[in-house]
Amino acid sequence: MINELDKQYAISENYAKGFAEGEARGIAQGEARGEARGRQEGVKEGEARRNLELAKAMKAEGLTMEQIAKITGMQISEIEVL
Repeated sequence: MINELDKQYAISENYAKGFAEGEARGIAQGEARGEARGRQEGVKEGEARRNLELAKAMKAEGLTMEQIAKITGMQISEIEVL
């Protein structure tokens, strides 16, 4: 009887340990993916801001809407409102 209880306790401990390890790995993977996605979004936002600044400067220098659009990749409708 004691052996059976010991076995059940060991199984229970192993289950809890495995669950905790799996949970920790899952959290770490989720955090890594979230950080990578955040970096990507930050880079995109930074590029968009820089293009906006460049487009404003180019417009002030007298470049045509078509030239600005070609250089920055922005839409002419976006440039017109600057």
